[in-house]
Amino acid sequence: MLAVHANSVATGAARASLFQEIVIESENIDAAAAPTKRTVAIAVDASQYAHHAVQWAIDNYIRQDDLVAFINVRTQVYVPAVGLDGNASLEVAEIAEERYIEDSKQLLRSFMKLVSQKGFVSKGFSLGGFQQRKHAIVEKCTQLNAHVLICASRGVNAVSRALLGSVTDYCAQHCACPVIVVRPTRKELDEMTVPAHHKYPEAIPVPPSAAVNKI
Repeated sequence: MLAVHANSVATGAARASLFQEIVIESENIDAAAAPTKRTVAIAVDASQYAHHAVQWAIDNYIRQDDLVAFINVRTQVYVPAVGLDGNASLEVAEIAEERYIEDSKQLLRSFMKLVSQKGFVSKGFSLGGFQQRKHAIVEKCTQLNAHVLICASRGVNAVSRALLGSVTDYCAQHCACPVIVVRPTRKELDEMTVPAHHKYPEAIPVPPSAAVNKI
């Protein structure tokens, strides 16, 4: 009989949680009961750029018979292999993952509330387990059969674009649906007010063996 160490089981469970997709349904029950014609996907994070893109979509693009699908890719947590400090490292990784899940859910709910106040139907999708956000966004748009993807331009400079690639560029090249990239003017950015709950939380201190990878 194969003996499986308890730590190995726990590590496997923690890794599995990283791939968990969390779906948040619309609180606008009356509107949700009505049929929708288009699925408008919007990639969001806690930045002022994403907040501006959502506001732009509300003002200029979304229709009452649309389903707005908010997509947020959680920060990836590295779950270390079990070693001498495996228990401590795993515990920290699990705490970090729980926090990132809650942050993602709170962020999605805040955007969903924003569109609900305008009478729109929405769903929130919190995704985990992907190496890069751009891959997760493209895959989710395919699964949703989205009619369009709206995302924000984060003003990546030429060097970063060349080395890392732009998420918006990747989505524009690989999404099956049209992609709208919203670029705010400097004046709009200066005047923009982002709700406090949209701001990224402080980093969670972790030991080297349980480092949290920012993507």
